[in-house]
Amino acid sequence: MGEWSKKIGEVGEGIVSDLLEEIGWGDAQKNVSINCVYGQRHGTEKSAKNTHGIDNFFSYPSRLTDRTLDHLVISVKFSSNPYPDSPSSKFKGHFFDLAKTMECFRKSSLRNEAGKQFSGIEMARNIGVLFWLTNDKSNKNIISKVSKCRKLEDYTYETIFLVDDYKAAFLYDSIRFLRQSNHNQNVEFLHPATGKNINPASRTAASNVLPVEYVNSPVLPFRITSHDNKKTLVLSNSDDFAVDNLRRLLGIAQTLSQEFATNTLILYPDYDPLLHDNLVQEAKAGFANKTYTESVTIDCFRKDYRGGSR
Repeated sequence: MGEWSKKIGEVGEGIVSDLLEEIGWGDAQKNVSINCVYGQRHGTEKSAKNTHGIDNFFSYPSRLTDRTLDHLVISVKFSSNPYPDSPSSKFKGHFFDLAKTMECFRKSSLRNEAGKQFSGIEMARNIGVLFWLTNDKSNKNIISKVSKCRKLEDYTYETIFLVDDYKAAFLYDSIRFLRQSNHNQNVEFLHPATGKNINPASRTAASNVLPVEYVNSPVLPFRITSHDNKKTLVLSNSDDFAVDNLRRLLGIAQTLSQEFATNTLILYPDYDPLLHDNLVQEAKAGFANKTYTESVTIDCFRKDYRGGSR
């Protein structure tokens, strides 16, 4: 059992390492340890806790908020079995494990040393990212099931994001589709103006680093730059195709594309031209600017040999 548990852990860490490479967090430190500041409270009745293990640790200047450094404390939990039918209890165990680590991370030398590597920083945020993944190929969404869990405030932490199979698959499939279908072109994560990233000296419109705020977002924004410097806006959506959803994304894309893009691509996991083309025209009909709507293409980021969703 011990060897099997070790193998499961190693498989999970490998899967997450590959995903971190895809989202620009590949330079994360791996398997680091920090001292436990609250040994009695974080331990058991029989023994105090001495250290906390951190699977991955990554710091980067925020692209969405000026003069802000984001410290990401990443925990990896992987199971060979599907998620439990009632996942709240298991989720709480994983969540509290990371929350305790975050509580001690605030006072750790790891955090202090990481902060010294960057200049022009006025504020640092301590953010936990819990990758709770399984070997179940159905890629179930359990975030909705655990989002109403109560009594998660026993420990002091700022923000903890959960990435489940569904979100991990969405991130991976969207990025891989764009990079494989746009050879010799630069595919980056878009950093739109937020009102908090207005400093022209540090403003970056796009980069290879995924802002942590995007890991739970149903829409991922990208910028593709071709060899002749033409730019395309991409919005990849985790929800299935629907006319109302497309209308909303068309409105968002129209605003964003005015800043830089000549073309727009909107992606869905299940888009099928045979089933949905008439609905696309219905959604576009509500926009007066026909030059804009003619520059918009709808596609599927999970394709089978027919060209529709697999």
